[in-house]
Amino acid sequence: ISFDHIESVHTVNGTSACVLGTNSDDDITIIARDDSTHAGTDGVQDFTVSVNTLPVLLYTDFAELYVDALAGDDDIVVRAPAPNDANWNVDVFIAGGPPSDGAVNEGDRLVFETPGNDDVIYTPTGSDSGTILVDEDGDDAFTPGTDTLITMGSFTVACPDIHIAEGGIELFEYDGEAGDDTLTVLGDGAAAERDDVITHTVVEGVEDEGAFQVNNFLPINYQNVGALARLVVNGGSSDREDEFAFVGTQVIDEFSVASDPGPDDNVVSRTGSGRVFISNIDLVSIYGLDGDDAFSINADTVNTDGAGGLLPLTVNVQGGNPADSDVVTVNSTIGVDERFSVLPGTIIGSGQVRVRDPGGTTDMVNYDGVELVRVRGTDTDADNLS
Repeated sequence: ISFDHIESVHTVNGTSACVLGTNSDDDITIIARDDSTHAGTDGVQDFTVSVNTLPVLLYTDFAELYVDALAGDDDIVVRAPAPNDANWNVDVFIAGGPPSDGAVNEGDRLVFETPGNDDVIYTPTGSDSGTILVDEDGDDAFTPGTDTLITMGSFTVACPDIHIAEGGIELFEYDGEAGDDTLTVLGDGAAAERDDVITHTVVEGVEDEGAFQVNNFLPINYQNVGALARLVVNGGSSDREDEFAFVGTQVIDEFSVASDPGPDDNVVSRTGSGRVFISNIDLVSIYGLDGDDAFSINADTVNTDGAGGLLPLTVNVQGGNPADSDVVTVNSTIGVDERFSVLPGTIIGSGQVRVRDPGGTTDMVNYDGVELVRVRGTDTDADNLS
């Protein structure tokens, strides 16, 4: 079988599929398949591959897939699992090839689509590299033989005609297909542990669309994850000083920070943009930007260390513009006698609110560009304000 504009498609011992693009702008599509569209397939390690306008190739029972898109601004789409929601269980390696970067919406682009309800964990490892884990067994780790792992970046493989595939991905998009997915973004993706800043931006008027970026690593742009989706940020090692930054919009924003009664430490919310559950985060920074913004911070927020103890959580609030309308409210914890201290800064609109509980843990809320600060105690508690 011969093809135009594709150098080679090879299998290795019936387990690995290798696909080469061209040195032009390619459209490469990989779709997990079951017997609803292709007889004899069951959704486990079964998929089709198409390159540009060439005929679709069907691979059955292949545990590995290597894609080298070569040069050009390539678009690569991976859609899994299959309609029957079977564990796809394929290790996918994708190298976008040159160019390494470009203008907005240029460069190599990967779109990962997940029909149905899925647990997906993204770990960026560089400016054009990272891994995407479809965590089928829910253990927050890669389980060979069950989970699907997609690795973006250069790779070396023993496929004919592919020795070293270079280049990563410049644009990464995740489409949850309205499946109410759990999307987790991890820090500490680099070889050496480091203090991470994990930034979350949202799209005004769209509840389930936004982006996460860890430091200057490859961002994940998510969309259509579902109204009931769970967004999770985990800073990684508890001995690092990790920050979660939530960036608002140019219109009115309403933010809240509270403890999470579930498996995570805290939850940071913006009205109209869902909630982000955070763990192993020492500092939360919220940027209101323009608009009459409101920030509500509960005093029951915690930061759990690796030994199960509680450490202070610091919240930074940046009100932004205009200069007469941003409000910070700090709420007491029901059933706890807390001591509140308000310390105005040297610049108008700046300062700090400290909350100390009976155990000696002191949470801090630093604010800047804020016109009004409220402290709300509980009638039945012996809260103190100084």
